[in-house]
Amino acid sequence: MGTLALHHLIQSLFLPPVNGIWIVLLGLIKFRSRAWLISCLSCALIFVYLQFTPFMAGLLSRFIYPSFDNLMISSNYQAQAIVVLGAGSGIEIDEFGELHGFPIGLTLLNVESAAVVAKNNPKLPLILSGGFTNQYFSEASSMQHYLQEHYALVNEISVENRSMDTDENARYTAQKLAELRFNRVILVTQASHMWRSVALFNKYGIECMEYPAWDLYSTKPLWWQNFIPEQSAVIQTKKLIHELIGYVGDVVF
Repeated sequence: MGTLALHHLIQSLFLPPVNGIWIVLLGLIKFRSRAWLISCLSCALIFVYLQFTPFMAGLLSRFIYPSFDNLMISSNYQAQAIVVLGAGSGIEIDEFGELHGFPIGLTLLNVESAAVVAKNNPKLPLILSGGFTNQYFSEASSMQHYLQEHYALVNEISVENRSMDTDENARYTAQKLAELRFNRVILVTQASHMWRSVALFNKYGIECMEYPAWDLYSTKPLWWQNFIPEQSAVIQTKKLIHELIGYVGDVVF
């Protein structure tokens, strides 16, 4: 099993609904009485249930997401480059039957936001970071192709296509920036990923101005609706727990 696969396996053990099992196991290990075991089982069920609700998804979103104030680039911030992080890539066939990498999902959201920043800062080089999530094209090369096909940018574009996770995004991009003697960047990634990304870039000596691509999650208008389980809520909760686990694993330790 590769390192990346092992990493994902370990993380899956702490995502819902599997993470509720740990509470049950704790009850079995520390077994004292039947009432104790029933209490642990009840806590596990409540814990898992909450992770499927808009209430929990909204609570975690408020904790992790950056402020809307960060949407505007400060004129006092002397950025030296624009860094864009990938989050997956696919494959498309053009009208001539040729294969190309294509930014999908959150990567597309990121690269569209980056195009806005690049247009407003034409003198700043673009560094696109992301490795091979399929066997043909890296996230970085997919973003580069998309920008060249859809935008008439004058920014110099370079790619970092070795990274397979956020820590490597930061580490390998920092190496590229060091060669250019740069240490201040405008960082573009999805809002839910910004908190951990900034911390990792800071860890490698890179100062960041945040430009989040807003993958927003909206809670329900009526309070009681936020306690009705739904699929979109648990998807958001999983995404944010993933960020918390990644922050602890990559930043704290």
